[in-house]
Amino acid sequence: MKPLRLPQLRLLLLAPWLLVGSIEAMSSPAAAAAQYQGRRSFPSNPTHPDGKIQEPLAAQQQRDLLASALQQHQPLNAINVGAAELNILPGVHMRVSKNTLQSGRGTWVEVSWDGLKDPKYDDWIALYVPAHADLTSIAPAKFQYAFSSRTHIPHGSGMLRFKVISYRQDMVFALVRGGLAAPSIGAITPVIHIANPNEPLQVHLALTNEVSEMLVQWVTLNSSNPVVRWGEKPDHLKHTASARTFTYA
Repeated sequence: MKPLRLPQLRLLLLAPWLLVGSIEAMSSPAAAAAQYQGRRSFPSNPTHPDGKIQEPLAAQQQRDLLASALQQHQPLNAINVGAAELNILPGVHMRVSKNTLQSGRGTWVEVSWDGLKDPKYDDWIALYVPAHADLTSIAPAKFQYAFSSRTHIPHGSGMLRFKVISYRQDMVFALVRGGLAAPSIGAITPVIHIANPNEPLQVHLALTNEVSEMLVQWVTLNSSNPVVRWGEKPDHLKHTASARTFTYA
């Protein structure tokens, strides 16, 4: 980007740093399954020959299955996209708390669902971008296991929160069954729209070799005629400077 020459002035940057992530932070399947087991009664199982009480077999099997995903360096790599299919389930409904993202710097979105019969520990909720793509042919941007919501297993309903940034394209959430090995998309939320796909993000400041200069860098969708406005007060940015653009893939 073109350095800005600032005559004894401080550049005021109002845009915060952008926090990004490929997968939503979540508790481990083992911890979540154990925590859930403490809140709900399961049918009893035969005791171990040494007299110790075994945990419910279904919970143990599901916990082991989900824990295997976390052995991947990148949990998204465990998703078998090639086996994905679309199988919309009647009676299952999904909702989102926001239909439009006004800011791309990070917004919490609540995703809820209900009406799911026979809920399982390997059900998961995923964010897909772009919204109108063939969801069976792309990997999600992030996901969480549905059992992280304590009502999922007993009632087939729940709510999870996701930190969503601007991918500069519309997006949707989906409820996926079949675990990571055989994903089956059973329900999809309404589309979440991006209010400003061209919003400048990932703004950085840096010094140059000139004491009167400051380098400003950012990322945007449309690079035509970029301009930086600056001044001594946030509400009085009377100076402007044109910038150079670089395109990378």
